[in-house]
Amino acid sequence: MLIDYPLKTGTGGMHRLDVLNRLYNPTSLSVISRFIQSPEQENAPFSVLVAGCGIGWMSKEMACRWSHCQVLGIDRSHKQIDIAQSLPVCENLDFRCVSVHHLARENHQFHLIYLRWVVVYQENLVTFLEDLAACLAPGGVIIIEDNEPASPGVAIQGSAQHSEVQAVALWESVCRGVIRIIGQPEGLKDRLMGYFQTHGFNSELETVNQQVLKTAEEKLLLFLGIRESSESILKSGFSLPLLHRLLNGLYDLQQCESPIHFVRNYILCFRR
Repeated sequence: MLIDYPLKTGTGGMHRLDVLNRLYNPTSLSVISRFIQSPEQENAPFSVLVAGCGIGWMSKEMACRWSHCQVLGIDRSHKQIDIAQSLPVCENLDFRCVSVHHLARENHQFHLIYLRWVVVYQENLVTFLEDLAACLAPGGVIIIEDNEPASPGVAIQGSAQHSEVQAVALWESVCRGVIRIIGQPEGLKDRLMGYFQTHGFNSELETVNQQVLKTAEEKLLLFLGIRESSESILKSGFSLPLLHRLLNGLYDLQQCESPIHFVRNYILCFRR
């Protein structure tokens, strides 16, 4: 059973996703740029697959930045692909509502495959990685960005009130508990490293993408992320009073003057 994180298509939800992209995309794009070949190096268009593209903002940024690349964003959610396809048109960008498995069966191959916050939600990790590998062209690169479920994701930097520290501690407790109940794998990064190393891939780069929430607007992400997942958290076995306590604490964090280190992502890059 995987957690169902609902897409909020209203103004508030889209704004929250915009803030997330503004926080994380610069570091992600900086890493990706190391593996994008220049037009002079390619006889054919450099093909990029963004697996689990969501509403397509990252795919659009990549297509606009590297116009010589052909970018395909895919997602299994029709709702998210519909939103992605409503973005301003780029000639080198396309979206499809398909799975990685479907592309592998069609024998599609790409020079670079990028995915963020996707691997952690796969029910059959090995099969998914096999399909990813099947979609990678010889000499290509897979870039996986995700967060380790069992590792701390949020911390307050500097001085803070006791209630603020408690709110973050409770957030951590709920996240770990949900992960344990729904069966998301611990040690995921090590499993990824082991899989690719045993299948002939070279580890090209490992780095971290962790952002700092400074403004009240950014800190609101903590509150909204949990509130929008409330139904799934309750289905996972958490009590309503505990959830309300958590939401109240995270809402109050907007007034916290100290910067808050938000969810820490690792970025792993493997070359065939």
